[in-house]
Amino acid sequence: MASLDPANSGPLLGRLLAAGELQLGVAAFDPARWLEYHPQIARSGLFARLREQIAETEPNPDLQAALTTAAPPERARLCEQFLRDQVAQVLRLSPTQIDHDAPLKHHGVDSLMAIELKNRVHARLGVRLPVVSFLQGTTLRQLGRELGERWTEERLVEAMRDRGDAAGAADEWEVTRL
Repeated sequence: MASLDPANSGPLLGRLLAAGELQLGVAAFDPARWLEYHPQIARSGLFARLREQIAETEPNPDLQAALTTAAPPERARLCEQFLRDQVAQVLRLSPTQIDHDAPLKHHGVDSLMAIELKNRVHARLGVRLPVVSFLQGTTLRQLGRELGERWTEERLVEAMRDRGDAAGAADEWEVTRL
């Protein structure tokens, strides 16, 4: 939760007092961040409109489409750029300050930041990267390749499920991950 802006607090307090309720609460709410931290709930149909509104404001809403049409080397590069932008946001740095060949822990990524990065990746791309991937000395280049591979695997599993071959999808997943 964030604190309320003092300039807006006065009028808000006036509205709350005028409501005549005995108990009220006020909190700052960032829907994009909430959806990031609750990806299971966020996929619910109840939040479809909210997801659409957030997607319209994202800097690169066509990332999924670009990944779909990209060859594996280009897909890894796109994932690397995406991860660089996410790491920069979490660290509150410019993306140009992130070295693609330096381990993320050298940039200051700690366990809490790794969880945030994992949640961001899952919310935007639907891929679950293990938290340890962000902490074990992995570079952005390596992580981009891993994310690209896992993104491809997720699409294959989804395609098999869509076609009604759930057992085949599970088998494919096991074979792919070995």
